Amino acid sequence: QEADDDDDDVWSPTFRGTDRARDKRRGSAEHVFAASHFPCQPLCIAHEAFGIEYVDLARCSFCGATGEPHATRSFVLPVYVAELEENHKAVTARDAGPTPSAPDLAKLLRHSHHKSLPGEKCKECNSLRTLSVERWLTSRPRTLVWSLIWPTSEPVVQQVSFVLRSITPILSVDEVFHTHQHIDHRTSPSSSSSSSAAVDSSDEGYHFCGMICYRGMHYIAIFWCWPLQRWVSFDDTKLRQEQSWGSVVDVVCTSGYIPTLLFYDWVGSTPEFNHMSE
Repeated sequence: QEADDDDDDVWSPTFRGTDRARDKRRGSAEHVFAASHFPCQPLCIAHEAFGIEYVDLARCSFCGATGEPHATRSFVLPVYVAELEENHKAVTARDAGPTPSAPDLAKLLRHSHHKSLPGEKCKECNSLRTLSVERWLTSRPRTLVWSLIWPTSEPVVQQVSFVLRSITPILSVDEVFHTHQHIDHRTSPSSSSSSSAAVDSSDEGYHFCGMICYRGMHYIAIFWCWPLQRWVSFDDTKLRQEQSWGSVVDVVCTSGYIPTLLFYDWVGSTPEFNHMSE
């Protein structure tokens, strides 16, 4: 009996450590959802269509401790093109192969949204280079709008081509953000499932449907037209049909236009299509 008791003493610290780690994961979920509070309830048309909220949460990879969550609410999400280029270089160098991988916007955005904090120490365990920021999506709109922020006012055509090539027909928010699907449902607050601002349980993704471009002080819109089954550019004086996404890329790059806003519609609100396969 004494031997059994000794064995229990040996193993109990491990079990207690596992329990503490599990409690920290529960605490993370509670922190995220507690910080989520959409002020507009019920949602107005603008917030339902374009309103987005995400919560940044610092986490230590060694002890699992988390910092104070910070919620951000907006109608557009900033995308720094210089960061996308740096992320692509890092991914290409890491996954070096016979042929360079094509840029993927979702993967590049995830690198930008989840950053390490090498210069800060964990306040719980005092370890260095173990802190990173997780970005949790707590409210998703029907239309995601990404605002492209260019490093210069006149980016070169190679940069514009790089961004356009990184756009994929469907963007999954689970590939960009942490969502409640990354949390064990047993650890999530029960109130989150009933909240109108909570993220849906199924991630069907978003379809890329169009963009706004500019050249100097002149703006054009290029969007997919369902009745025509074509990409259509909207100018001040005319509409122009494009045969394929490839022709859209050619027009933008050769005409000197710079994309500034990318629009993605929730898949559940649009029919199935593969408009960028050509």
